[in-house]
Amino acid sequence: MRRNALFIVILAIIGVAVILPKLRGVAPTPSVFEDGWSLPAAREAGNAENKPVLAFLTADWCGACQTLKRGALSDSGVVTLIRERTIPVYVDVDESVEDARAFANVSSIPAVIIEYGGRELGRSVGSKSARDFRTWLEEALARVDTPPAPVDGDAATPVKPED
Repeated sequence: MRRNALFIVILAIIGVAVILPKLRGVAPTPSVFEDGWSLPAAREAGNAENKPVLAFLTADWCGACQTLKRGALSDSGVVTLIRERTIPVYVDVDESVEDARAFANVSSIPAVIIEYGGRELGRSVGSKSARDFRTWLEEALARVDTPPAPVDGDAATPVKPED
């Protein structure tokens, strides 16, 4: 009997966690994405300005996406960091299907991906607090100045000088 009651309580908590964000409706697009970049334009601007692209993959039906939009992506410190250090692009996976497909292996949203110079620097999946999101973002952005590790066969072979 106690197991059934505990199971019902756990299901109720999960149900509230999933449904509550949806009951609040669709969160407005965070101001950091107000420039309305498309993914190709953001990548071009990133190359021109030597900045990484921060892509936020989301959907209106996604409760965790609404939580992230209302929380971390609306936090003034996070917004300032994104604006100063990245080219932000908002990718609605239902409306911008081609842009969403441009990212490999995205199976859950919300997903925030930072790419620079054609390589992925970081990926965050799910909702995070503003503090945790900022920590993740700072760690990913620290990789901008880190050269990629050589892939087998790409490392330069030392040349033996001639005598």
